[in-house]
Amino acid sequence: MPHIPKLTPLLVMLALAAAACGSDAEALSKPEYVEQADAICQRANDQLEPLFETFYADLEEQGVDPETEPPSDSVFVAYQAMMTELADVWGGSLEDLRALAAPEGDENQLERLYDDFETALEDAVRISDAAAEGGSAEREAMEQTDPFHDVNTRARVYGLAVCGSEE
Repeated sequence: MPHIPKLTPLLVMLALAAAACGSDAEALSKPEYVEQADAICQRANDQLEPLFETFYADLEEQGVDPETEPPSDSVFVAYQAMMTELADVWGGSLEDLRALAAPEGDENQLERLYDDFETALEDAVRISDAAAEGGSAEREAMEQTDPFHDVNTRARVYGLAVCGSEE
């Protein structure tokens, strides 16, 4: 049955992708970089947690179990609004992540990750917009698509814990 995808991976992916280094600062060691990037991701997650709690509480109040039943039109509209706010929050966090100086030799890897994350974020917002305005095909695509899966996986492989978390 259709369900509303978990949003935490979106946040994590956004933070990870933002790890591209555009700073002239001295390169951080990999452990320093991971610690600072994960702290930025955690701040974004903390800022967005009340938004998620409200969204899922509203679902519960409506008697909707997103894991087992199709969401209503109002659920898709609420999800779209949440995605818009999520993108706004991560926009600021991405600036912070970009300001970090990548470990020497990791610049290109992190830049590719950032580019892919940015694309995944744009895809997630586009899909949620189409689902809120569209029919069953757009909604099914949203429910079955996780544009952040690959980016989250690559973030974890790099060593990021919070930025690559799928919880």
